[in-house]
Amino acid sequence: MNKMLLLIVSVSLSLYSCSDKQTDFDSIEGSWRCEEYNPLSGQRVYLVDIERSNKDTTQYLISNFYNADYNEFVFAYKNGSKLAIPQQAIVSVIVKSGAGEISDDFLEIDFDYIILDGASEVRVQAIYTRP
Repeated sequence: MNKMLLLIVSVSLSLYSCSDKQTDFDSIEGSWRCEEYNPLSGQRVYLVDIERSNKDTTQYLISNFYNADYNEFVFAYKNGSKLAIPQQAIVSVIVKSGAGEISDDFLEIDFDYIILDGASEVRVQAIYTRP
C-alpha cells in the first residue's frame, strides 16, 4: 500500500511540475506585450508581433510598432542580443532610429527609439515582454 501511495504522489508531482513549466523560447519571433513610455502621450500598453524575414535571417518585421496598426511594421536587424532599427516611415511618423537589447531567455526586449512626429523628435522607451 505504501509503495502504491508513493507512486501516485510521484506521478502527480511530476505531472504538476510539467504543466507549470514555463515555455522555453529560442527566438524573438512571436507575440509581445509592449509597455511604452512616451513623454508626449504617456504610458501605453499594446501588442506587437515579430517575425523573421524569409530573405534575410538577420532581418525581423515588427508589426504594430508604435501602436501604428497591425498592417504597419518596421524592419529591425538582429546581431547577437542586439536589435537595430534604421530610419524608416510608418503611417504618419518617421522612426529615426532605434536599439533594443534581448534578454538571454528571450522573454524581454528593452527598446529605445526616436520618433519624428512631424514637428518634433520624441525619445520613446519600451519594454517588450511575452504575453
